[in-house]
Amino acid sequence: MSTVSGQPRESLLQAIPLLDGAPHPLHPAMVSGRPCRLCVARRTGQPDSSLLAWRSTFHDQVCLRHHRWLGHPGNPFLLQADLRPVPGVIQAFHRHRRLLRRHGPARLDACYEHCSNLWRACLSNGLRPSSRERRLRLLQVDDWITAPADPRWHAADYPEIIHLVSLYASAH
Repeated sequence: MSTVSGQPRESLLQAIPLLDGAPHPLHPAMVSGRPCRLCVARRTGQPDSSLLAWRSTFHDQVCLRHHRWLGHPGNPFLLQADLRPVPGVIQAFHRHRRLLRRHGPARLDACYEHCSNLWRACLSNGLRPSSRERRLRLLQVDDWITAPADPRWHAADYPEIIHLVSLYASAH
């Protein structure tokens, strides 16, 4: 690789640590999931919906280039909601990435999973914040029957979940 690229071997090992030959297991929270359809179309020229990519279970839920909600990698739906009407979700994703850099994936995986379950429990007990209702309207979700299945419902809850994650991950 050094010969082909013209770069010194040491520089390549620093830039791409997987080249050092040491075993690097995948992060346990990495799973195969659907990438952004618009990114796939841009790179391949075809909107191939069957393409899968490795994604973090909890930390790759928004495509920042196209402002699309990708949701969890296990999401079987091809619906990738446009987040431009709800900038709070994109701001929450930026905050999520900052928290990830500050605290690392192991801590944030546990915090995200716990806080997501906690938020769902609060909602099932009757908590209905007005900001969530506004985001649901902006995401054009009005069918209450599809609530558990529609990934836009999770997108509407995402800012509150990230707020809880920041409280749980904090040392204070």
